[in-house]
Amino acid sequence: MAQNTYSAGPGMDRNAQAGDTAIDTFGTLPAGARVGRYEIVSVLGRGGFGITYRARDVQLARDVALKEYLPVHFAERHTNQHVLPRSTQVAADFTWGRDRFLNEARTLARLGGVRGVVAVHDFLKANGTAYMVMALIHGEPLDAILKRERRLPFAVLERLIHPLLDGLERVHADGFLHRDIKPGNVIVGADGQPTLIDFGAARITLHDRTQSLTVIFTPGYAPFEQTSASGQGPWTDIYALGATLYHGITGAPPPNAIERMLGDRMVAAVDAGQGRCPPAFLAAIDAALVLKPEDRPQTIAAWRRMLTGEVVAAPPARSQASPAWQASATAPAAVPPPAASNPAYAPRRRWPAWAAVGCAAVALLVGGGYLAWSNWAAVKPASQTASAPPRERTSAAQAPVDAATMALRDQCANMQRVYTSAVVVQACTRLIQSDGQPSSDRARAYSDRGIAYGVMGDHDAAIRDFDAAIRLEAGDPQFYENRAKAYASKGQIERAVADYNQAIAIDGRDADLLVGRGDIHLQAGNTDPALRDYDQAIKLDPGNAAARYKRGLIFAGRKQFEQAIREYDVAIQSAPNNFGFHTRRAEAHTAIGDLDRALADYDVAVKVDPRDATAYYRRSLLKRRTGDTAGAEADMRQAKLLDPNIK
Repeated sequence: MAQNTYSAGPGMDRNAQAGDTAIDTFGTLPAGARVGRYEIVSVLGRGGFGITYRARDVQLARDVALKEYLPVHFAERHTNQHVLPRSTQVAADFTWGRDRFLNEARTLARLGGVRGVVAVHDFLKANGTAYMVMALIHGEPLDAILKRERRLPFAVLERLIHPLLDGLERVHADGFLHRDIKPGNVIVGADGQPTLIDFGAARITLHDRTQSLTVIFTPGYAPFEQTSASGQGPWTDIYALGATLYHGITGAPPPNAIERMLGDRMVAAVDAGQGRCPPAFLAAIDAALVLKPEDRPQTIAAWRRMLTGEVVAAPPARSQASPAWQASATAPAAVPPPAASNPAYAPRRRWPAWAAVGCAAVALLVGGGYLAWSNWAAVKPASQTASAPPRERTSAAQAPVDAATMALRDQCANMQRVYTSAVVVQACTRLIQSDGQPSSDRARAYSDRGIAYGVMGDHDAAIRDFDAAIRLEAGDPQFYENRAKAYASKGQIERAVADYNQAIAIDGRDADLLVGRGDIHLQAGNTDPALRDYDQAIKLDPGNAAARYKRGLIFAGRKQFEQAIREYDVAIQSAPNNFGFHTRRAEAHTAIGDLDRALADYDVAVKVDPRDATAYYRRSLLKRRTGDTAGAEADMRQAKLLDPNIK
């Protein structure tokens, strides 16, 4: 039976199975590596679109921040530090995004260090990808300040906003958007001056290609139009900056824009900050947070006049909701009211009465969340576990379900991965709010909605929905597993392990739960408890390919390549056509010098996926080592034919 599962998010190895914990084989550049005249010192940060390093400019003898374009859903690093697209299908997107990255670097470099925006010193191509060289900013992220102080006085907010406005106005004038303004991307120096960072994340130029590389946004700070690739402009950044100011006033960001579209419960800034900030300043924040893009200030200049009181913004409609900072110290009030919260990691149990319902309804919304469904809500074949099938809940006197409700349930569960996150959130919310839903169905709706929030990167919303699902159905181990994965995505390993412990206490026969707990240990670098969990899973299900494969990864990481090969052997017996299993075993054979077996594994990998340039490229390198020059050249030609980025 197909299952929805909550994934750890971007960064998964292309060789890994769905649900794998990534082991960073082709990850960051090592200290001492050279990129042009820049020598890597350490890693400053890593996100879905790239890695930022601390580097040393050896010519000018100064430290810089070096941002590398490496979109993890489209590219991976190979053993020669070269970055290649993961497949020919995404090669065009990778190249287009790299060109946009370089265009933005040129634009920011032309700004010449305007205040409020990180200075760009240089940009270059190397290792098959692109790099942006920026000033190394010293200071504290605004999100850390807000976590400590919760709210900021007007004098501090005023000192922060004007340099950011100046910088954004210049960026917009050159035809670019930031598209990810949030407290974490504002660095506040010791003198109190802010600097906006992280422009180089595959943003969209306003006057160029209209199809985005991918749809990605930060819930709470991103407006609704950012759930699709269209209709964005300066007003999009204005919303995000307004949300950042709102957080500074209330101690929490505004509710998720998608939730607001379903029923706006946001407490207006003019109410939240009354008596602490000038009314015109608060009204301008509310104007920035209007849901319809056309009703917001359209330019930074227009918004600046509102903030200073030169132009009076229209008052917002009053919400009847309780202020978010009274409900939670860290999160705004959710929709619907706290009878439960968001489900972001999909359950393995289908809805009992309508699992076979097709895609019968028209999409409720256009556009939505992150497009990389396979990494966020992977479908896992039931054959991977020998545990007893899940217990379906049935009702002896189940009421007839009308077609509209069946369509909503189909969209909410999204078992076939055909609906976008925005559609799933709206469908699940309507089910949650509808009367007459059995508690078990309502719990699944919460859990399914949480999966959609997880796809969108809103793990806090996901956890709130899993809390709600557990309150309704405390005996379902999948809800604990989903919440565990949400906690793991936030780096809260102890909570994640505790939830897995609870799930395993409920259903100790489920080998996949043990594999999941092992993945959490592995994510934390705790390989010994991970191995114990994988061993226990194998006792329950000797053919569990995921457990065997991950044991292989651990042994390979320990340089115990022969043991790794034995684990990969068993995994391949269970899943003989898995591309990743063969390429990993090939790497292990290469490590011990058994090049013939390594070549044989790459032969299988090429047959499994003849359009993947990676296998041809690696097989070419091995053939050259074995003296097969003609074969090596033929494979390299094929690799370059499939992927023009290979040099």
